[in-house]
Amino acid sequence: MEEINALLAKLKNCKENNEIDIHLQLADKYRVQQEYEKSLEHSLKANNLLTILQDESGRIDDYNIKLLKALSNIAHIFTFIQDDKEKGLSYYLKSLKIAELTENLEFQVISLQGLGFIQRFLGNYNKSSEYFQTVVELLQDEEDSEKMVISLNEIANNYCYSKSYPKSLEYHEKAIELAQKINYQYAVSFISHDMGLVYFSMEDFDKALEYFHEALKIDGQFVENRFLAVVNGNVANSYLSKKDYSQALIYAQKALDFAREFDGKAEIKSCYFLLAVIYRESGEYEKAYENLEEYINLKEKMFNEESQKKIAEMQTRYDTERKVKEAELAKSQALILKLKNVELAKANSNIKLKNTELQAHREHLRIINQILRHDLMNNLSKSLSALNLFEDSFEKEMLQEARNGIWKSTELINRMRELETFIADNQNLKFYQLDDVINQISGQYSELHVTLEGSCHVLADEALESVIDNIFRNAVVHSGSPSLQILIKQQNNVCEVRFADQGKGIPDEYKEKVFEELFQYGLTGHTGLGLFIVRKTMERYGGSAFIEDNKPQGTIVVLVFKMLK
Repeated sequence: MEEINALLAKLKNCKENNEIDIHLQLADKYRVQQEYEKSLEHSLKANNLLTILQDESGRIDDYNIKLLKALSNIAHIFTFIQDDKEKGLSYYLKSLKIAELTENLEFQVISLQGLGFIQRFLGNYNKSSEYFQTVVELLQDEEDSEKMVISLNEIANNYCYSKSYPKSLEYHEKAIELAQKINYQYAVSFISHDMGLVYFSMEDFDKALEYFHEALKIDGQFVENRFLAVVNGNVANSYLSKKDYSQALIYAQKALDFAREFDGKAEIKSCYFLLAVIYRESGEYEKAYENLEEYINLKEKMFNEESQKKIAEMQTRYDTERKVKEAELAKSQALILKLKNVELAKANSNIKLKNTELQAHREHLRIINQILRHDLMNNLSKSLSALNLFEDSFEKEMLQEARNGIWKSTELINRMRELETFIADNQNLKFYQLDDVINQISGQYSELHVTLEGSCHVLADEALESVIDNIFRNAVVHSGSPSLQILIKQQNNVCEVRFADQGKGIPDEYKEKVFEELFQYGLTGHTGLGLFIVRKTMERYGGSAFIEDNKPQGTIVVLVFKMLK
């Protein structure tokens, strides 16, 4: 603590270059004392100062090592202490880039191994192995074989996690062979243990025990009590799986003793639970209950301690971030004011845009209400008149006329529901198999001879069925075509669908107008909403809709969708 206080005193009155050195020294001292928040704070300050020097001079040849030290420590703390993999990944990538540019092998290896561990934490085992394999290739002709041993073993562990057990054992064998060659005893021990875990995963408990016991044979000076607690616990689990409860009990107790020696609460908790299971399986229920109670009590205690620790860390982090933000605020008040004015202008623009959209929605609702009142009244009046005539004459044609009016009213209501679907602009698009949707709709039009060629995935929503149905309905009701030929083509990241009929066709002067709201063409025109719905929906999908002539006769409706890349 005296060294730290002396460094803090020097920090108050020192030049910029010396300030960087002191921050890095403080970061190292605090990291040794496991005061990671303070270590991170000083590494970040060193990194900021080095970045300023780089910006001013354009090059920082004299500071590369210092920058790499700062970045590596920041990445390590974010990744392994604060469990912030995103920030850890960012800083390891920065460190790797500088290490590669300066051909600094030591920090290339540190960065690559850090990235390998992060990808494993994220479940990307292949990507993780690629980073560790790069380390192996970099160190082929170097003396630092210990890091090569570690990387080979981590590749093996990735294969184990992905359940590729033969490949895992192959790389473990390479790692342990190299470790024995360079007399890296600690590595021989933990690799033997990891090989035991592979065999345990394969449920080959005898082979697993062989390697676990091999790991325990290593001279105690090379291993820590934490490692011994873990290995003995795995030996106990192996005997438990073999139903050898007496041996399982012996090694579980050993694991507990080692865990108590270094006060490893997580390991002690695991040992209590393991003992409870062993005693339960062997029929000693009272002892099983005692150990389970110890497990529960310790678990609750650890939870409370962890909560208090997190609160303290959050407070420290808050204080650190507050200091940094205050410093940044002091330097950038003018910029913030300018940005606020820009944001205010943007907010006003957004408000105007929302008001415009709201007005458009109100207009759509007004039109819906108008159409409902007008067309429903007409249809229902016709149905009522037909029913009255039926009462007098009992002519079946009048009854059918009444049904037709009711059917048209129902159809109108459905069309209004479709209109509401595309008015709502907050729907999420997803991928649809377009040819499946077309086949589903075509089954509802038995009077049409339909041919379909091609397929693709498109971005759309529930309104897609209405779009396709409108085109089929137009082919039947408006064009009078006996057939519909559909061609789906993929090109330039779009999917183009062409619906070709052999009907009456549409004059050029109406090819655009038919997509307008309420526009009706010909004797069969009704609400003027069908193709309006088609185009507006396609535009909402980020696509388009248009009409071409079919040769020698008829119309082609073309839909252009965004396609799954």
